[in-house]
Amino acid sequence: MFVATLLHRAAVRWPDRVAVVDGERRIAYAELRERVARLANALAGLGLRPGDRVLDIQKNSHTYVESDLACAVAGLVRVPVNVRLTPAEWAYIAEDSGARAVICDADLAEAAAELAGVGDVELTVSVGGAVGRDYEALLADAAPALPHRWATPDELIGLNYSSGTTGKPKGCMRTAANRFASAQDMLAALFEQPLRPDDAWLHAGPLTHASGLFLLPHIAVGASQVLMRSFDAERVAAMLRDEAITGTVLVPTMLERVLAAMPEGPADAAALRRLAYAGAPMAADRIAAADEKLGGRLVQFYGLVEAIPPVTVLSQADHRDPELLTSAGRPAPGVATAVVGDDGEPVGPGERGELAIGGHHVMAGYWGRPEETVKSIESGWLRTGDVAWQDERGYVYLVDRKADMIITGGFNVMPREVELALTETGAVAEAAVIGVPDPSWGEAVTAYVVAAGDGPVDVDALMAHCAERLSAFKKPKRIEVVDSLPKASTGKISRAALRRQVAGTGR
Repeated sequence: MFVATLLHRAAVRWPDRVAVVDGERRIAYAELRERVARLANALAGLGLRPGDRVLDIQKNSHTYVESDLACAVAGLVRVPVNVRLTPAEWAYIAEDSGARAVICDADLAEAAAELAGVGDVELTVSVGGAVGRDYEALLADAAPALPHRWATPDELIGLNYSSGTTGKPKGCMRTAANRFASAQDMLAALFEQPLRPDDAWLHAGPLTHASGLFLLPHIAVGASQVLMRSFDAERVAAMLRDEAITGTVLVPTMLERVLAAMPEGPADAAALRRLAYAGAPMAADRIAAADEKLGGRLVQFYGLVEAIPPVTVLSQADHRDPELLTSAGRPAPGVATAVVGDDGEPVGPGERGELAIGGHHVMAGYWGRPEETVKSIESGWLRTGDVAWQDERGYVYLVDRKADMIITGGFNVMPREVELALTETGAVAEAAVIGVPDPSWGEAVTAYVVAAGDGPVDVDALMAHCAERLSAFKKPKRIEVVDSLPKASTGKISRAALRRQVAGTGR
């Protein structure tokens, strides 16, 4: 498989060059190849076979990088799990994916231990050995040579879970071709200045999200990658200043916090060549101000869990044109885009419709949900659910989402899941959750509730319940008690009408 090829090539060409920096730990390319090979062989030795699913629950670390690469090398289907989800959400993903094994880091071992026996889970590997098999002990006993196997482009290598319209996550099936297309188009379109072996990429955001897509492009050129266990704006700013970091990717919330910690602008990041941003809407004036402060180093990309980024790219050069700052950019070389009407036929330039995506970036489908796959992918085109228009030059402008998904701080939240948490208390008769524009979060999860009965609603108690029931990023930033909620003609609550209502009041 190309992952093994890239890793082997890097180890041969740059054996002593630092591949991964994890705190005080520095791993050269030759060592990384050996550790990945040992883990791949160890997992096979434990009885895992190509096609088996492996739940990966780790914060940013060198072991995360190793498990990512090792699963691909061994032909295993890796299921990366957001560590900010609750153990109950982990259990759902474990059962839905049919995972046979769990890999977890030391900090999460106790919670991950509860997954033993959930669905098909029969094996746990933990860094530090707190539960199950010890990670380092497995590596020590395994063979150091990369497995001799080849995989086809359509081999399933990952299940990346996305929230569905019902609030239940769905596994998006990613193939080897998907990941190769992502790496290829990053090198071709996202980096206007070619990546070099002396580049150093900072993973300030979680590798389970967009940051993880930058692993392979940097391995391909023998560059170094620096890992942060958790985001800290002051520390990111210090590393950009002091550690010769040449690139990173941030969601807009992170970007603005880092910029606030960089009073000298370009002088605080002399080595920086590119700063990519994605994951949430950002106002054009804020983009312009950020780009000016960074000396013209911003690049934007767009993608979905269902269509691996970069789908579109707004280049550094594009950022010089103020009229393009409201655009998501043009399609990457390996991507086809079309804006279609309700009939599925393309509309003309400037006309609004639903954005459709074609090419090797599109997922193979939803795991175990053929009916939903058929609804989403028609004749090879992914119907994104995003309302958009395209100009004559091919620039894509995202207008709104047909679905009601909220993007807050780079994380996706489905309103229905939050609404269920609110109404299950018994204190709320009706609830509607929408994303309200927010300068820090992009969108703030905001709940509007109607009381069940005549008594007052204890908002603090509702907040506490949500904190117990939901991940932190899903919890409402604000809960407002209202007399009624707008309804559609069918009698269903209309979130669209509520958004219009809230926008009209300026709340």
